[in-house]
Amino acid sequence: MGFGYIGSCLHVWYSRLLPALSNTFIKSNSKSIQVFGRMLFDQLLFAPILLTGFFPINQIIIDRDIKAFGKGVEVWKEKIQETLTANYKIWPIASTVNFWFMPIKYQVLFANIVGLFWNMILSFIASK
Repeated sequence: MGFGYIGSCLHVWYSRLLPALSNTFIKSNSKSIQVFGRMLFDQLLFAPILLTGFFPINQIIIDRDIKAFGKGVEVWKEKIQETLTANYKIWPIASTVNFWFMPIKYQVLFANIVGLFWNMILSFIASK
């Protein structure tokens, strides 16, 4: 479940939403400010929203029942701290590399490659 959900979210985020936010709020010609600003948007906005949706959706898929949403919220409460901690060990560095070195047309691909490994970690956390 994880890779499809996260891969789709990454594509929309990197190709549409993040550029719109960056162009609206980051008014600097400095590359370091632009990269740092995008990384902050990515980690302080996108990551918590994405991870909040992951556990309830994952539980619905596991149980094959929409009524499992509440159970997924309980799993989220139990695991969100560990998940965000793991996220912040990986994604800020990956995002900074992505925004600094990757041409825009390859940023989604780079994020999806990192996301493949991230999904292994996320699956491990979800299955404990």
